Amino acid sequence: TGRQNEYKYFKPWLGESVFTTSHVTWKTKRKEFYSYFNSKTVENSICVFEHHADHFTKALKYHSEIEQDFDVYTSVESFAMDVICEIALGVQNNSHMKVTKIQHNIEEIVKIIMWRVTHPLYRNDFFYKFTQKYRDSEEMSKYCRTFIQGVIDRTKLKTRESLTLKDAISFVDYMCCINERHTPISDEEMQSELLSTMFAGLDTMTSSISFLLYNLGKYPEIQEKVYNEIESNIDFDCNLTVQCLNGLKYTDSVIRESLRLFPAAPLVARVTPDDITLNGKSYPAGTSFGVSIYNAHRNPKNFANPEEFIPERHNEVRSIENNNSYNFIPFAPGVRACKGNKIAEYEMKTLLVKMLKLYKIQLKDDYEPDISWDVVLKPYNGVWIKLKPRSTSPGVVITAVFYLFTYYKQKFSLGKHDKLIVGPPTIPILGNALEFIGIGAEVSNPDDIEAILTSSKVLEKSNDYYMFESWLGGGLLISHGPKWHSRRKILTHAFHFKILDDFVRVFDLKADVLVKQINKHLNGPAFDVCPYVTLYTLDVICETAMGIKMDVQTNSDSEYVRNVVEWMPQAKRHDYLVDRIQQFTMKVIDTRRKEFESKSEINQNTIVNPDDEDAEIGVKKRYALLDLLLAAKQDGQPLTDDDIREEVNNFMFAGHDTTTSAIEFLLYNLAKYPEVQKKVFEEIVEVMGTDTDEPITLHKLNNLHYLDLVLKESLRLYAPVPMINRQVREDVELNGKLYPAGITIVVFIDGMHHDPKYFKDPEMFIPERHAAIKNADTKNPFSYVPFAAGFRNCIGQKFAQYEIKSVISKLLRHYEFTLGSDDFKPVLKPELILKPGNGINLKIKPRVY
Repeated sequence: TGRQNEYKYFKPWLGESVFTTSHVTWKTKRKEFYSYFNSKTVENSICVFEHHADHFTKALKYHSEIEQDFDVYTSVESFAMDVICEIALGVQNNSHMKVTKIQHNIEEIVKIIMWRVTHPLYRNDFFYKFTQKYRDSEEMSKYCRTFIQGVIDRTKLKTRESLTLKDAISFVDYMCCINERHTPISDEEMQSELLSTMFAGLDTMTSSISFLLYNLGKYPEIQEKVYNEIESNIDFDCNLTVQCLNGLKYTDSVIRESLRLFPAAPLVARVTPDDITLNGKSYPAGTSFGVSIYNAHRNPKNFANPEEFIPERHNEVRSIENNNSYNFIPFAPGVRACKGNKIAEYEMKTLLVKMLKLYKIQLKDDYEPDISWDVVLKPYNGVWIKLKPRSTSPGVVITAVFYLFTYYKQKFSLGKHDKLIVGPPTIPILGNALEFIGIGAEVSNPDDIEAILTSSKVLEKSNDYYMFESWLGGGLLISHGPKWHSRRKILTHAFHFKILDDFVRVFDLKADVLVKQINKHLNGPAFDVCPYVTLYTLDVICETAMGIKMDVQTNSDSEYVRNVVEWMPQAKRHDYLVDRIQQFTMKVIDTRRKEFESKSEINQNTIVNPDDEDAEIGVKKRYALLDLLLAAKQDGQPLTDDDIREEVNNFMFAGHDTTTSAIEFLLYNLAKYPEVQKKVFEEIVEVMGTDTDEPITLHKLNNLHYLDLVLKESLRLYAPVPMINRQVREDVELNGKLYPAGITIVVFIDGMHHDPKYFKDPEMFIPERHAAIKNADTKNPFSYVPFAAGFRNCIGQKFAQYEIKSVISKLLRHYEFTLGSDDFKPVLKPELILKPGNGINLKIKPRVY
C-alpha cells in the first residue's frame, strides 16, 4: 500500500523521498538508501548521543541549582536537533545558528501543512498558492534545501578525495559514497532524503524523550528502579557502548511503556492503489486507511488496565507466544516501519543514563500534558519538571543532619502550641518533617490577616527575602526596626499627590512609545505582549526612580536593561549581574549628587522637604525618587551613597515586576471579556475625549471609576504578589492564636482572593463586586489586599495604580484587544511575583470611534 493523499502536502518540501513517495518508487529507494541504518551505524552513533547528552545535562545544571519548574521540551528539542544534524548531515556545533534556523523552518512548514489539511479550500493548490502561507513555505523550503545542498557539496568533495562506503559516518557520507562509487543519485534526491530524515527524527525524538521524562517524574518509584539499574550496570568512568546499554532491561520496558501511552506518531495512513483483500475483507482501489496506533495502545482488549503505567507488562508480552506483535507498534508496523527505530531507542537510553546519573526528575504540581494531535504527538503546554541534583557527599549529609537538628529543636519548642497554629498538613509518622527547612503557618482568613499585618510585633520579613540582600541591601523591602521606620518616613513623601501628578506625565509619554512599538502587530497574528510591557515599566521606573531617560523601549540592548531583565531568572549569573547593576546605579547617584550640590537653586522650595507637606513639587524640574533621597537627612545626617543605592534598587525591583504583572493580566482580562473592555473604553472616551494625543492628567485618571473596579478585579484574580511572609521573633498571640518565636507566617493572598467565603463566584470576572464591597459595612477590608496592608503595605500602590490606568487608557484609545486564540489561558508561574509562564498572546485591531 502507498501513503494516504494527505502526505502529498509534504511533497513540495520533501520531494520524492521515502517518506512521501509511491509504493513502486519507495521499494527501490528504501533498499538503496536505508541500508545505512544498521547495527554498525547504531554503534557509531553512541558516541554522538553521549557527547550531546553531556552538553544537555550540563545545560540543565542551572535549573537543578534553583530547583524551579521549567519546560524541558524546548531543551530536549535542541538536543534532538544537535543529534540529528550530526548523524544525518555530519554538521556539528560550528553550524549552530543555521541549524537553529532550519529547526524553526521545519516547525513552521509542518504547521502550514497541518493548516492545509484542516482547511478544505486550501487543499486545492490553486487557492493555496494565493496565500501568504504558500509564499512563506516556499521561502523556508528554499532555505532548507540551500543549506542541505551546501552540506552535500562539501561531502562530495571529501568523498572524491578519500571517503569510502566503509568509512561513512553520517547519512550524507553514505549517500555521497553510493553516488560516487555505485548508483548515481541526483542532488535533489539527496536533499529530499536528508530533509525527510531530519523531519522524521527531530519531532519524533523530541516527543518521545519529553513524554518519557514526564512519566519518570510522575512515577518516582519507577524512576528510582531505572536509576538503580543504571547504577548497577553502567561504569560512569567509561564511555557508553551498545553492550552496556543492552544490559538495561528494565529501562527498556519503561521506554516501551512510555511509547505505548504516548506514541510519537499516533496515526499512520495508507491508501490502496489496487483492489485488495486483507484479513478476509475486500477493499477497492483508492481506499484510505487510518491506523490509530494511539487507540490500539490504549485498547483494554490489547492491554489490561491500559491507562496505567506498568513497564513490567512488556516482559510478559515478549513471553506470550500468541500475543499479536501488532498490539504494540510505536514505530509503525510492517514493510514501511521506521528504519531508525534502533537509533531512536539507543538515543533515548543514552540520554536517560546521563540525566538520571545527575538528577532526580520531579513533576510540576498538578501538571498534566495537553495533547496536541499533529503529525507527531506533542505536549501543547510543554513538559514542566523540576530537577534535584543527586548527591551523597559528606557535606550534604552534614547539612541534612544540621537541618534535622534545627527542625527538632524548633519542633519541640512549638509542641505546646500545635493545636493553636495553622500549619501545613501532617504526614503519618513523619508529621511535618519534610518541611523542616521552613516551619510555617499558612493564613488566608481576613481576620487573621488583619491581626498579623497590623501587629507591631510581626513587622519583620521572613528569611526568604534575604536572598535579595546582595542587590537590595538593607533597603525598605528587607529592613526592620528603627532603620525601616526612618526610611519609611522619608520615602512616604516620594508619593505625595503633587509628585504623582508630575509622574503621570512620564507614564503618558512612555505609553506613547509603547503604542508605537506594538503598532507593527496591528491586524496581524497573535503576539506576546509581555516583552513590550516589561520594557514599558522599566522605562517608567528608570525615569521616576533615577531621573534618567534610558529609552529602554527603543534601546532594549543597553547593558543596564539586559542586567535588570535577566537578573530574576538568571540566578546562575547572579553575582555578575548584581555587580553590573550596582556599578550603574552608583554612577547615576554620583552624577546626580554633583548636580545637586552645584545648583544653588535646589532648595526646600524645589526639592521635597519630608517635613513640609505643602512644599511646591517640581516647579522648575521633574524630580525623581533619587532627588528626594539626596535631599533627605537621617538623624541629622545626609544619606550615604550606599543608603541611597539601596532604596533606589528597592524601588526599581518592587515597582518593575509587580506593575508588569498587573498590566499583563489586566490586558488579558480585557481581551477575554470584550463587554468589559467596551465599557472601559466608553468611560475613557467620556472622560478624555476622542483625541488620542490629548495628554493624560491625574484629575482625568481619578474620574475613571469603572476602570478602577476592573483593575481591582484583575488584581483580585491575579495578585502580583500571591503571598507575603512574616517572621515571628518572639511568642505572640494574634486573633486568639499563638505564634511561637521562630515561626514563619505565610499570608496567602491568592488563596483568600479565590475563596468563595469572601467572594461569591470567585472565578468569575465581576468588576461591580468592588463597588458593593466599598459600600458594605460588614465586609472586612482585609479580604482584599493586593498591595498588602497594615504597617508594611505597599508604599507605591498609588503610583502603581496611576501608572496602570495611564497605560491602559492610552492603549485602549488606540487599539481593541482580543485573545490570540479562543482557548488561550495563561499558565501561572507562581514565583515571588506572579507571571504568565506562556506569555499573554493577544491580537490588536485599530480602535473605531
